[in-house]
Amino acid sequence: MDLSSWSYEVIKFFRHNRAFDKWGIFVPDQTHVVVPDNPHYTGAVRMRVDEYGHRYDTERLTEEQQKALPTHLCYVMKTVIPTGVSNPPSSQKVLA
Repeated sequence: MDLSSWSYEVIKFFRHNRAFDKWGIFVPDQTHVVVPDNPHYTGAVRMRVDEYGHRYDTERLTEEQQKALPTHLCYVMKTVIPTGVSNPPSSQKVLA
């Protein structure tokens, strides 16, 4: 199953379970929560993020510079935020 069909199936599941407003408009968000180094934090991963959980902009860095960036232990929090739009713009694509 490719990503586009997987996305469609997920949206269909959410719509069936009334997770969206009637237009199905939402904003996906991924936040990195930095935690102290502690072996008891199960499921946490090391990521190249600053102490606030923001990813570093690595496009202009060499490979050596990227490897030198510090890593922090993080939890990844993924959320789906409804927009609360009562009347979507006419150009807004409505999901079926």
